[in-house]
Amino acid sequence: MPNFWPPDFGKGDVNPPVAILREQADYLAQATKGDLLAFVQTGRDESNFVHSFILRAPLLDNYRYHLFTVTHPLELYPVDVVFHATSQSWQGLPNQVALENILKNIMQSGATRNVVQALLSQTEAIK
Repeated sequence: MPNFWPPDFGKGDVNPPVAILREQADYLAQATKGDLLAFVQTGRDESNFVHSFILRAPLLDNYRYHLFTVTHPLELYPVDVVFHATSQSWQGLPNQVALENILKNIMQSGATRNVVQALLSQTEAIK
């Protein structure tokens, strides 16, 4: 029987949301010299991928803070975002640019700054 699969599946030209989130996690570690880390925990619900962006303070007994969640279908977009610090949410973001704009707003928000400053202050106090 012949192989019906194409010889090459190709590569999409859009970054998956999880790749964007992991890159931002790396930037946080660099900016805080490892005092504050972030990681992306991926799961799924009935039909979507669910990525939780979680801050972690290694010197504070690995204290964790769930900053926001990104949910999307197999096709990557549209995405939904929930910012847990303020309970804000955005539904149906149609593409990577829209997601990146919301992530920038979340990461530069006063609520996020307050959380990061509190964790860094406590970390500095026990160094």
